[in-house]
Amino acid sequence: MKIGRYYISLRIKGNLIFPLILIIFVAFFLRETTHIFFSNSMLMVRLILYLIPVFFFFAIKEDLIIRKDKPSASKKKEKKFTLLQKDRISILFVILTLANLLLLNVVGYIVTFFLFSLSLMLILGVRSIKILMLVPVSLILVLYLVFQRWLLIPLPMGFFGF
Repeated sequence: MKIGRYYISLRIKGNLIFPLILIIFVAFFLRETTHIFFSNSMLMVRLILYLIPVFFFFAIKEDLIIRKDKPSASKKKEKKFTLLQKDRISILFVILTLANLLLLNVVGYIVTFFLFSLSLMLILGVRSIKILMLVPVSLILVLYLVFQRWLLIPLPMGFFGF
């Protein structure tokens, strides 16, 4: 689509349908629950409802392509998985998830979640050491602060005590 001097297109057609439906749901939900929205029982719901528009913005930012010149026919090359590789990845994901659930109470949240997220990123092809260390540690820290400190929901500590 051309608007003025700019060409606007989507990377993959239909990618914004689910986020758009989610935003519409949030708008209707907020309209119906305004009288109880700021009560303590809606604490987690408020957090999720505040995060959905933020993630919607990122989805739009990722999927929209805005150019001054006419779009070319060449597409950016992405890593493609064959059907057999997708099946292996799915099976490995299920095995890792089951192992994570079984070891969660024994080893504890921090160790199991770190190993779980690290192994999933390795399976999906992430090879940067910086990302492999930063993402799991950041996720553990954020989830720990949200559940343990803010919502006062205890996380499994395991035999290590952390």
